[in-house]
Amino acid sequence: MEQRNKPEMDVEAMLLEQALRERVDAAFERLRNGTAVYLSHSEVEKRMALFKAKIRGGGYRG
Repeated sequence: MEQRNKPEMDVEAMLLEQALRERVDAAFERLRNGTAVYLSHSEVEKRMALFKAKIRGGGYRG
């Protein structure tokens, strides 16, 4: 793992936190306005398995 100085780590952490906050805020907005889509546990497990396979296969580009 590459070494980074403290300020770079802080900036990266702040950017990740901001991105997460935006996704959570968007999810709550979908819940409030009635456009949220609920998935069953089995559907989520299936999607996660496909996602993991894609990552492990090198096909994930973000």
